[in-house]
Amino acid sequence: MGFKNRQDEDSYDVDGTELYHVKGSNAQNTYGVAVPETASSLNSGDCFVLLTPGKTTVWQGSGSNDAEKEVAAKISEMLKVGSITTVDEGGEDASFWEALGGKSEYPQLRPEEAQPAEPRLFQCSNATGAFSVDEICNFTQEDLIIDDCMLLDCVTSVFLWVGSNANKDEKKQAIETAQQYIQSSNDNRDPDCSIMMIKAGREPALFTQHFIGWENDFFSKNQFVDPYESKLGNLKSTQKAVEAAEPEIEVISASGPAPGEVVAGATFTLEQLQAGQAGVNPSQKEQYLSDADFLALFGVEKAAFGGMPKWKQQAAKKKHNLF
Repeated sequence: MGFKNRQDEDSYDVDGTELYHVKGSNAQNTYGVAVPETASSLNSGDCFVLLTPGKTTVWQGSGSNDAEKEVAAKISEMLKVGSITTVDEGGEDASFWEALGGKSEYPQLRPEEAQPAEPRLFQCSNATGAFSVDEICNFTQEDLIIDDCMLLDCVTSVFLWVGSNANKDEKKQAIETAQQYIQSSNDNRDPDCSIMMIKAGREPALFTQHFIGWENDFFSKNQFVDPYESKLGNLKSTQKAVEAAEPEIEVISASGPAPGEVVAGATFTLEQLQAGQAGVNPSQKEQYLSDADFLALFGVEKAAFGGMPKWKQQAAKKKHNLF
């Protein structure tokens, strides 16, 4: 069941309390991972095992499946401290919440809400020069690629995750793909259900609950930043302040048009962009050139440029002082 030996060092276990998140869809892909010992780590769709001094509790979310319940029971037997108690969501006693630092909000199913379907993750990318959509099976947080967009289908909800380095064409085509995906589905879902678009690094619990052992600082720890990227820091500070005030989720209709850019349809000269034209994304200045100026400057059209390797795009932008 993919569970690591308890003797391995656990960075969460500093007070004799441990919490394990158990997630999967069958006996072959269900496993447990240590997560922060807080109530916010819980979610209705899965099972959790809580170890406290003298007691082991198996917590079964209202939407958890049989495989998750079985693996959670096995983990509790392997790691048990004292007696083992199985608790259904909603039947917790005060000591359970006290061990987690107090009761707080976590992703919950409403009484009338259907149990969640097994989520599916798709990678949307034009890195090869052509836009492609590929499914990723048995996905983890590591499968979220910051250079691309990712579509997470939970049937009752659809998320579009936008990587911090995803280009404008990828984002536009990913939105269109999500809309077409919903419209063409044959699983009796609402054909006009909304698409929830979220940005890398600002993922809400509604999204992260579908990834076992989610790390909030994962992308900042694992992202390489070269000297060129660091020069954008001062230029992006104002933009980040604006983004911080934006909602975590942007809702898009499955049947409506894709949202426009901040400066929709605006174009500027090379000189204006080099001088720091206000109102443009400082990391994508080249996209504000007219199609004719872009082709004359880079020798390729915007779509082809977007499919080039990131290092090659950066070298071309450096050459023309577009950073």
